[in-house]
Amino acid sequence: MINDNEEMTPEEIDEYLTEQLEGVEEATIVPNYLPYSQWRIKQILLVYFGIELRPYFNWYKAMRYRPCQQYVLVDMNTNEIIGYERGYTFEELRCILAPYNFPLHDEALTKEIQRDKYKQAKKIKTQSKCRAFS
Repeated sequence: MINDNEEMTPEEIDEYLTEQLEGVEEATIVPNYLPYSQWRIKQILLVYFGIELRPYFNWYKAMRYRPCQQYVLVDMNTNEIIGYERGYTFEELRCILAPYNFPLHDEALTKEIQRDKYKQAKKIKTQSKCRAFS
């Protein structure tokens, strides 16, 4: 038994912890929060679950983004509200999506954005060469 007044040696701490953990099977660690961006949360819900996020207007100046802004989950097929009718914040949605282990970034989307940036840069470079030539 541990007393608050008494200091324990590292060996005693190890012994105490092994006694407490006897019979406990190894468990997998499931994260309860992943730092998904707002756009990634919207994309995951739309692509994988067929759910759209709509803002829940419940106070003055509600359209301004604030961390406490709430969003209602709407099923795209039936157009019905799913879950809590007053909505969820992005922090709550990050906690809800964490056990599913979706990647933080969509690889296909990232490649498409990089391809578009490369094409745009190439176009600008070509235009500048044409101006210099004329």
